[in-house]
Amino acid sequence: MGIGDRQVRKGFEVYENGDDAYIYKPGELLVDSAHDAFTERVLDGAIRDKRAMHERLDVSHYDVDGDLHGIVERLRKEGVRCGPNHILAGEPRYKGGPGTIVEPTELGFSTPEGDHGSGVTIAVLDTGYTAEVAQWLDPQVDMGGEGNEALDTHTADNSLDVEAGHGTFIAGVIGLLAPCAKIVSRQVLASDGYGDEATIAAAITEACTLDADIINLSLGAYTHGNLPPVGLANALRQVPRTSVVVAAAGNAGRDVPFWPAALKQVWSVAAVDDDGLRASWSNYGHWVDCAARGVGITSCFPFWSGGGPGPFTNGRALWSGTSFAAPRLAGLIAREMTDGGGTAAEAVHRVLARSTRIDPLVGAVVL
Repeated sequence: MGIGDRQVRKGFEVYENGDDAYIYKPGELLVDSAHDAFTERVLDGAIRDKRAMHERLDVSHYDVDGDLHGIVERLRKEGVRCGPNHILAGEPRYKGGPGTIVEPTELGFSTPEGDHGSGVTIAVLDTGYTAEVAQWLDPQVDMGGEGNEALDTHTADNSLDVEAGHGTFIAGVIGLLAPCAKIVSRQVLASDGYGDEATIAAAITEACTLDADIINLSLGAYTHGNLPPVGLANALRQVPRTSVVVAAAGNAGRDVPFWPAALKQVWSVAAVDDDGLRASWSNYGHWVDCAARGVGITSCFPFWSGGGPGPFTNGRALWSGTSFAAPRLAGLIAREMTDGGGTAAEAVHRVLARSTRIDPLVGAVVL
């Protein structure tokens, strides 16, 4: 199936029709606000509720009765930009925590030095951040309020959830490359790695109001009809031309567009190993812009507190995935902004111009 072997959370549903496969929230419809009047006239009694969205997003969030897929098809035939409230997921290669077989003592890295990233703001929209994992990193991270850090760690029974630590790990990848950048961490995925399109679209819009130079989205989804998701597309139109959005290309080993990475406003990042070879599980295709190292990445990880000695007691781990290739590009852009000046939009072109080679499947390879 196109969505892979994910264990779908209760309350979500899977639609599958050949290559058209995705996860969604049943009964929830997203519509470009310009089409509200027509949508409400066509659906009439099928609409149960209309939810408020971010005022700058221009997307309406409806609760509807009936066949959601049929409703979407009916509206699209009339030219309405709409779709289900898709479910997006983080893109680590291994669910259930980092897949490492080495001893924690072998996962060392030095505290980064220098002024790389000074004056640069990077928004990480993910599972949140766990403080006190790396004391050198904590001062860089704005968690957006008390309690946000608790969302990136463990389940109620104190066991590791399947994407616990994902946001913390990503922040560490960025911090190691750009130790003076400000990292704005906002929680849009639960610790099982799932989040809905409406929530993520609103968070992207909010990040634009925080003057983020770079927005990192190590998450994504396949969509209804493999078409651009209206919520994410509208949100990304809010991003200033001087800023940059980077996103994970996905780990299904497919060339089917993966969103938001496949949107034109986004720099989509595939994963390569240390030799610059595409990871067999990394997505690829004409919509992928570049590739960065995403195999065997070392970074910060929440301390294991499951009642006994665990594999991550030193707050470090080894993980793979396009989830970790994307923040590498984000960190390299921040470094380039410090070294060469200019905006993020200018810096990304300089970074890619120094790529080691061009791969026909994944574009510029930036190690």
